Amino acid sequence: MASSASGATRVWAVGDGGVASRADDRLASRVAREGIDRLLYLGDVYERGTARDYARNYAPSWGRFKRITHPTPGNHEWDNRAQGYDRYWGSRAPRNGRGRYYSFNLRGWHFVSLNSHEASGPRSAQAAWLARDLKRYPGTCTIAFIHRPRYSAGGHGNAPDLEPLYSRLSGRSVALLSGHDHNYQRLRPRRGITQFVVGSGGRELSDLDVGDPRLAAFDFQRHGALELVLRRGRVNYRFVRTGGRRTDAGSLPCRPHSAR
Repeated sequence: MASSASGATRVWAVGDGGVASRADDRLASRVAREGIDRLLYLGDVYERGTARDYARNYAPSWGRFKRITHPTPGNHEWDNRAQGYDRYWGSRAPRNGRGRYYSFNLRGWHFVSLNSHEASGPRSAQAAWLARDLKRYPGTCTIAFIHRPRYSAGGHGNAPDLEPLYSRLSGRSVALLSGHDHNYQRLRPRRGITQFVVGSGGRELSDLDVGDPRLAAFDFQRHGALELVLRRGRVNYRFVRTGGRRTDAGSLPCRPHSAR
């Protein structure tokens, strides 16, 4: 595994890899060559997220970054989470009670791993935990990640059931990263949050509604991953295809947590 050599902290995000083909292997090799400090895995190990699927499909590709990965569960591994997700990740995916969601800090940024397959209603344990967690970080330098996107121009569409989580992130976070739709999307900010969809980690790609006015950028032609370079007061992002081409890049400013 290659680590970042520039002194910057490079966090990569991708989901919907862990496939039997070599598409995810090649993309993971690209990420290693670019330099990586952490990986946010946005869920889905195919076909059913069993221990066998993790060993045969995930481990040879994204599994090379296991010790620096922060995961969130996808729908394909949720039913077999006890034998697959839980055993494979262990302490890499800490729990809150029975809930499979958690947070951590990195280089002045706060990261929140949410779970789109557990209750997320306004009175749910997950929503209450998120409100408590974010209360400790009065700025907006928070990045949340979850498998199903709150908003998407892809075939799965929007997820209104995640609104209680999204509304709690509003005013506290600048980005929500998701997979589920097998393409790359960057949507225009909504209530201060930029929704990224990065379900382009190796599974067969799917198209989207390119005429959706919410889309700021998209790529459904090649597999790729999203690189985040953490700075104080901003995060720089770029979408990198397996072959190395960059098809989207920019920067999101934030208010540091120390600001009061």
